[in-house]
Amino acid sequence: MDAARILPRFAGDDGARPWATLYEKGDRLYSHCVLLHGHGTFMNLFATFLFEQRAVNNEHWALHQGIFHTFPDMNEFNFKDLFIKHPKKPNLWLYMGRSNDIICLEDAQKLSPIETENMICAHPSVNGCVMTLQIGNGQKFACLMVELKQDVPRDLRTIEGLLECLGDIIDQADQNQLLRGYLRRDYIIIADPKQPLPRTEKGTISRRAALKLYEKEIDAFYRLKGEATVGVGQRTSERA
Repeated sequence: MDAARILPRFAGDDGARPWATLYEKGDRLYSHCVLLHGHGTFMNLFATFLFEQRAVNNEHWALHQGIFHTFPDMNEFNFKDLFIKHPKKPNLWLYMGRSNDIICLEDAQKLSPIETENMICAHPSVNGCVMTLQIGNGQKFACLMVELKQDVPRDLRTIEGLLECLGDIIDQADQNQLLRGYLRRDYIIIADPKQPLPRTEKGTISRRAALKLYEKEIDAFYRLKGEATVGVGQRTSERA
């Protein structure tokens, strides 16, 4: 055998198993998942191009819907997982993150932050990254809070060079978004090394805790850009 076939594995602990590996012979897609609609799972339109996975209680598939054994009075379950359709194969879906992580901007457009954050975190000088908006903040552009590794020098020349490099990554990430033009290369905040981004027990960054910790810095940043925030989830404008 001169090649190994790698299939995506997508599953959760929600007590439902709607995913399969029933790929067509010769199909070389390694990123998309096959959805079994017979399990009572369906995709609900969440935003432009984005669909949210949900499940409806189906007595014929009780063995595969453990969530409704746990909550017998529930008729529908929202996984809060977001996907996009394959452009040519309607039963193939690409995972795009969680709906409770979605960034909602001023014009009600929605951004999925996960891919962009991962691209920034792939830089060797970066220890963590989080988009600094949450549903309801409503700024015109998303901003990225970047935590550098402890051994990265903090002199002006190094930081300017790093910001230029991260700006190139943001430009590329913007092209990868379903809706382009909402990520700006100059919308970067470097986290204070004395205030590391809060993390969960799993080691992932807690978005809400990070927003709360850096609330004043975020407010000052957007004021500098011509926008003002009032606490997490609220917004005022200084343009009137």
